[in-house]
Amino acid sequence: MEKAEALRSEVLGRFDAKDDLEQDPLADWDGTGHLQWNQAVSLEEVERNTIGVSSTSPGTDQVTMPRPQPLPPTLEACRGYYDPEDWQEGQNIHVLPGLRLPQVSSLHNTVVHFSKGLERTIARRVAWTALTSGILSSQHGGALPKRSAMDLVAAFTHEIETAFTTRQHATMITMDVQGAFDALLANRLLARMTKQGWPLPLLRLVQSFLT
Repeated sequence: MEKAEALRSEVLGRFDAKDDLEQDPLADWDGTGHLQWNQAVSLEEVERNTIGVSSTSPGTDQVTMPRPQPLPPTLEACRGYYDPEDWQEGQNIHVLPGLRLPQVSSLHNTVVHFSKGLERTIARRVAWTALTSGILSSQHGGALPKRSAMDLVAAFTHEIETAFTTRQHATMITMDVQGAFDALLANRLLARMTKQGWPLPLLRLVQSFLT
């Protein structure tokens, strides 16, 4: 436990909020990102990332709800990367047998899937753009949905065996999504993304998500 705590402090505790940039990196930036980024989202892509998913993650109330079957017209908003603040705080509502609140239940259930669908769309595009543009280094590892994790395990095992044969040390750091967001500095992240060439609309969305 002491070694784990020391590693955590050395890796995640090196910086705090005081080390972040004071100025907004997007304030004076002209938004001329060189990475190819298609702003249009087809209706088929929206459907695939909302009602076409095989599983859903729990919302802020930690409750997992079945995905909605019909496609509401409001999903057209997702095609323009429209994500109101109210959607970010949406929660599921369970209606007990005998209680008739179809409008309230449908609204809150749909709100969660609107945000998740938009999140899936952007996440896949960011991953694909980063991969095809050479932004990711050889030290990054990842997995595709519904794919086996055996390749990642085999790669990590190979790294350990190689380190042991050369009398070196091997370390693997894991963290959940919340831990990753807690550890990053928002303005420095945005400044780095501007240098990488990401478009301004995406960076505005990232900035809104982080704040």
